Amino acid sequence: MITGGVPSSMEDFYKKGKIGRVIYERIFELISRDCQRYGFSRELLRIFLKNLTNETPDPIGLEKLSSKIGVSRLTLQQLIDFLEQSYIIFYIYAYDIEKDKVYITGYPRKYYFTDPFYYHVFRYLFLNVDPYSASSLCVEDPEESGKLLENIVASHLRNFVKNIVGTSLLYHKDFLYFGLVKGNEFDFYVRVNQNNTLIVEVSRREKDKKGFLKALAKLKSKGILVTLEDNIEMYYSYIEIPAWIFLLLV
Repeated sequence: MITGGVPSSMEDFYKKGKIGRVIYERIFELISRDCQRYGFSRELLRIFLKNLTNETPDPIGLEKLSSKIGVSRLTLQQLIDFLEQSYIIFYIYAYDIEKDKVYITGYPRKYYFTDPFYYHVFRYLFLNVDPYSASSLCVEDPEESGKLLENIVASHLRNFVKNIVGTSLLYHKDFLYFGLVKGNEFDFYVRVNQNNTLIVEVSRREKDKKGFLKALAKLKSKGILVTLEDNIEMYYSYIEIPAWIFLLLV
């Protein structure tokens, strides 16, 4: 959860036992340089992604984000599109299962980082702290580690869906979240094919688990609860499975 899959952060960690500040700075500079090439300022990139680390993985509307950052919705959407195409972030839409409707507008999206190291870069690099030390504390905190776990599972499922549909351009219609009714929701709804779906919840907070179980009961469906625990538990409507096993299986 600290190094992610970024080669430079992994190499630094395994050679030195920590990740130097220069690695965080280098990643930001590489992303920033590409953004500036396409007309987005370094400061806009920093403010947007810092705000995103505060919001992820909870749903947030484009209007709210643009208001907080102080740019137009159009400019912000263009930046989001660029960062998605650059494989830095991605987002998923809300889905109403009963109506079989994807809400491209009208409901908040859920945003994720494609790699946990990007999350650490934009959350801690510009604070008056050592980013590696802050990242180490982050993964020890149950709330923060839960957020990171959901990002990791989301990125894994996105790649799974991309392999099914054959192109990243189509994943928005097959990889969604169900959360239109507060307290009756789950993190991920994946359409594997016409007849099979995958319902997944990442165990972050007890209230999230309760919402997941309510949604399963309402839909008369079965699902998967991904946790940071080491045990596999079978229940009537769902299976509870460790994250590392889930990432190997799906």
